Order: sequence, then C-alpha cells, then structure tokens
Amino acid sequence: MNIITILSLLRPYILFAIIIALGIIASYTDVKKRRIENRFVIPAFIIGLLINLTYWGMDFLGHYLFGVLFALFVTFVLWYVGFWNAGDGKLFLAFTSLIPAALLYGGVAQLHSYWIIFYTFVPVFFVLLVLLIIHTRWKDIKYVLKEFIKPQAIFLVMLAFFAFQWIIHIFNDATGITLNFFISVLILFFFFEAMEKILPFRIMSIFVIVAISRFIIDFRTIFTFDFVIVFFLQFSVFIIMVYFILHLAYVKYGKHAKIQDLKPGMLLSEIIYKKGKVYATRPNVQISLFMFLRTKVKEKPLIEITSNGLTREDIELLKRLHREKKLEVGSLLVQMRIPFAPFLFLGVVLYILTELLHVF
Repeated sequence: MNIITILSLLRPYILFAIIIALGIIASYTDVKKRRIENRFVIPAFIIGLLINLTYWGMDFLGHYLFGVLFALFVTFVLWYVGFWNAGDGKLFLAFTSLIPAALLYGGVAQLHSYWIIFYTFVPVFFVLLVLLIIHTRWKDIKYVLKEFIKPQAIFLVMLAFFAFQWIIHIFNDATGITLNFFISVLILFFFFEAMEKILPFRIMSIFVIVAISRFIIDFRTIFTFDFVIVFFLQFSVFIIMVYFILHLAYVKYGKHAKIQDLKPGMLLSEIIYKKGKVYATRPNVQISLFMFLRTKVKEKPLIEITSNGLTREDIELLKRLHREKKLEVGSLLVQMRIPFAPFLFLGVVLYILTELLHVF
C-alpha cells in the first residue's frame, strides 16, 4: 500500500482532526480575546476545499459545493444585518468546507451548512432562554409587555408570518429542502432586516401583497379547521419565542456604560441621531420585523451600528460631544457580546455525529 492510498484512506480523519483543532482554538480565542484569528480560519477553509475537491467523486461534490455556496450566502446575510462579525462568518465557512464530501450521502435535502446552522442556533437559543428566565424579574416582564406588545403590531406581524409561511412552503416544494419551523423563523428575521436595509420602501407592503395572494390562490387549504389550529399554534410559539423574548433580552442583555468608559469593540444597543441642536438616542432592537410600526428617524445615525462595534474614532467623537454637552445622555446601552465560536463548534460536532449515526 503506497503513501497516496494511505492518505486517501485517512483524508476524512484528517478533516475531522482539523475540525476539532480549529474548534478548540477558535473557541478559546473567541472567549478569551473576543476575536477569531484569520491565521487559523483561512488555511483551514482552503485545506477543506482542496481535500474535498481533489479526492472525492463527482457524485458527492455537487452536494458539497451547494452547501458551501449556501454557507457563503448565510455568512454574508448574518454579517450584513449585524448579527455576527466577520470572524464568526469565516469560521462557519471553514467548518462547512472541512466536512468530508462523502459524508453527504443523501440528496440536496442533506444540505450540510443548513444543518450546522440549525445545530448551532438551537443551543444558543435555549442557553440564552434559560439565562433569561433565571435573571428576569417580574418588573422586567411588565415593562416589556407594556412597551412592546401592542395589538396593531401583533396583527401586522401575524400577517407577515402568514405570508412568509407560504413562501417557505413554496421553497420546500421547489427545492426538496425541508426548512423546519425554527430555521424558518430565523430566516424570516434576517430576510426582514436585510430587505429593510436594501429596499427604499417598507418591506411590510410586500408581505401584505403576498398574504392577499395566498388568500386567493390557497383558499382551499387555509379555510380548514386543521390549518387554522396549526397556524395559530405556530404563531403563538413564534410570538412567545421571538417577539416577547427578543425584547426582554434587549432589556436584560444590555448594560449602561458611561461615555468615558466606552471601549473599542463595544456594541451599541441604541441609535444616536440629531435632535435639534443636540443628539438623542432611541432603542435599536436588531430585528426590524418588530420595528416597522415605529416612526423611523430620517436623519442619518451619528454612528453606524456594525457587528465590529465601536471604533476609537467613534469613541473620541462621543467623548467630544459629551464634553460640549451636545449629548442628551451621559451613558449608552451596550450589548453583551456572545462568543459564537463555541456554539459553531458544537453545531458542527452535532451535525457530524448525527450523520455518522445514519451511516452506522
């Protein structure tokens, strides 16, 4: 047995070893240093592509490349809406490229990057939910109920949910990829946020048109008892899981930092805008799905909120405005950044284990 044959037999184990090493290193640096270093992520991504594209048969490469392209799309969208930074996205791409192509034994429905995201976000959601339940007081719940839960907003969100549910159903039928409820909810968030940034008009108008079209085209399905029951159950879970918990998390997972204590990398939870001769602030709940009823500030924000956080120049500007008494507040609400690398590592490990269980 020559060296080429041995390497050919060992290539999945080599890829698994790189995944474990990269996951441990990236998790450590993300937790300790709040960054994921390119010197580890980029070589891992290139190695994964080279090994998979060089050694695996064409039967597997189509599924593998489709998964990598899907990961690239997801990475860009989540970075564009400010959900994670570039380092998190590059780590996700690296993990996606390192999955052995032969592990993708199924059809397109076995889209591996989709399942890595699923196994990543489910633990993230439940960890944050448990922490939220432990640290939430009744007065916080009453504040969120009073401030954010409004009947008109609930109705319009239900209309958007009704329309988007149909879009997901059409997508499932057209591609064969079954998007479960949890992932569908996440896609709805990020689609709303991205479209709000790109389009010059309110994205809600599109959902109204889609909802009306569904009533006309799909009326035989929606006017049934089973559909109504399932729809309202799903929508209730959606409202509790996202609408309420998202705003409660906004209250609980932020902390006020004095202007003089701001540091580079801190993530603002408030938008600063010009109000007459001074600058004021307003809440910045990331998912604009729940903000479309609010009056948008026409002026350009003083500081663009990005996933990379405040820069030194931003902080100097804020300190100068504070000294000149041009800021209405003496402190700003900042987000507590979540290190995503450990969850991404957990997601890819869970995906690999479930696929191996299918094989054996």
